[in-house]
Amino acid sequence: MRRLALAASIEIRSDDDGRLVRGEFPYLNRTLARGRGEVFMRGAFSNALKSGAPISLLIGHDNANVIATTHDGLRVEENDTGLTFESRASDQHIDQITRECNGVSVGFEVRRGGDFYSRFDGKPTRIIRDCDLFEISLVKDAAYSNTRVEVRERRRNKWR
Repeated sequence: MRRLALAASIEIRSDDDGRLVRGEFPYLNRTLARGRGEVFMRGAFSNALKSGAPISLLIGHDNANVIATTHDGLRVEENDTGLTFESRASDQHIDQITRECNGVSVGFEVRRGGDFYSRFDGKPTRIIRDCDLFEISLVKDAAYSNTRVEVRERRRNKWR
């Protein structure tokens, strides 16, 4: 299983029903840092989402620190710009995310024939067109510098 971090937007909201974690994991036209080039094509996660296999929302790639799975409240969808995800989270998880997380990463595995190599932005790049998705993780030190986490709290209809 590979893990990959890209630019992401995460929101944490409080409402009458508890706290909600929402975010987006963009994948289109992204060249990655640390000397590696990988780009996800639109639809790269489609087969994984259609399969119904469980996907976990984790903190720090830690299977003992599960916020939710697609079998118990995590919603994951694909749109034109990437993956969106949403789940309720406990106060303990929210506190941990706020203290420790500043990025997003995914755990995936490329399916047979699901990638090829080409040049992107002048360098050799792996193009991923079909992969399985096992996890979305909120992490402290993402492998790629353009990843970030934003935390917002809603109180009396005002954002802080």
